[in-house]
Amino acid sequence: MMRMIRNSVRTTRNPAILWFLQRHGFSSAESGIHSLAQRLIKLYGDQIPPFDLKVIADELKVREISFASIGKDALLIPTEDGFKIKISSELPKSRQRFALAHELGHTLFFNRDGPRPYRPYSKYKDNGAEERLCDIFAGEILIPEYSLRQQIRHFREPTLRNLLNIAKTFDVSVQCLAIRIANLKLWDAAVVNWTPDHAETISIPNLGYSPKLRVNWEATPKGNFVPKIDSAKADSIVYICYLRGGEMENDETMSLGSIRGKHHICCLRTSGPLTKDDYNVLSLINLSSTV
Repeated sequence: MMRMIRNSVRTTRNPAILWFLQRHGFSSAESGIHSLAQRLIKLYGDQIPPFDLKVIADELKVREISFASIGKDALLIPTEDGFKIKISSELPKSRQRFALAHELGHTLFFNRDGPRPYRPYSKYKDNGAEERLCDIFAGEILIPEYSLRQQIRHFREPTLRNLLNIAKTFDVSVQCLAIRIANLKLWDAAVVNWTPDHAETISIPNLGYSPKLRVNWEATPKGNFVPKIDSAKADSIVYICYLRGGEMENDETMSLGSIRGKHHICCLRTSGPLTKDDYNVLSLINLSSTV
C-alpha cells in the first residue's frame, strides 16, 4: 500500500474506476480524486498540521477505527451503518496515519447512499489503478497543498533537515512528504532512498566486498527520473555515508537517470525496517547544477 506511485491513472476497463467516473461525472479518475480530496479538506476548518483525519472519516461514514495485529497494513470493512477500519498496531504512527488515509480513499469506490455501503459492480483482479488513486488521495488529505506551501515558505532551502522537520510537522513519513513536494514542484530537488541489495556485492578498497546500494524509492519533480536498477558507486558520498554513518554533504558529479553533472547532495544514514543494523541512506540532490 506504501507504493506511493505518482503516474496518472490511465483509461481502464476496471469497473471500480468506471463506476467512480460515472458516479461523480468526472472525465479523469486522478483529477476526480483530487477534486473530492479538496472538498473534504475543507472540513479541517482552522486546524493546523498534523490534521485530524477523523473529521473526514466521519464524513465518509467510518464509524470505528481500531488498531490490532492484522497481518497487513489496514482493512476496510463495510458494516450495517457504514465502515470500520482496522489498522496494524505494528506500524509506526506515521505509517498508521497513511494507512488510514489510504483506506478512506477506498470508501469512495463504494455506494454509500444506503445504510450498508457496497460495491455496485463486479470484482476485478487488477486493482492497481484503485490502489494508486487511494495513495494520491492519502497524500492530499494528509498534506493539503495550502498548508504545505505555508511550511515551505518557512523552509525554502531544500535540505534533509528541512524535509525531516516538515514531515514531523505533518506526522507523515519522509517518503509521503517527498513525493508530495515533488508532485507540486515546490523544491528543485530529488529525494532518493537507498537500501542494501545483499544479493549483489561491490568491491570497497581496503574493506573487501559490501552489498550494493540500490534505489529503494525516489521522489523527483516531473521531467526527471531515477531508475531503480541504478546502484551507488563505491566512491560516492551515498556509499561513504552508508559505511560511516551520520550525515554528510558534498558536491559530486553524478550520472543517475536524468540527473547528470555536478550537484550538491546531502545524505543521512538511517536504520532499515528489519533490524537496527539494516541501514538505509536517505539522500537529497539539489537539481540546480553547481557548475
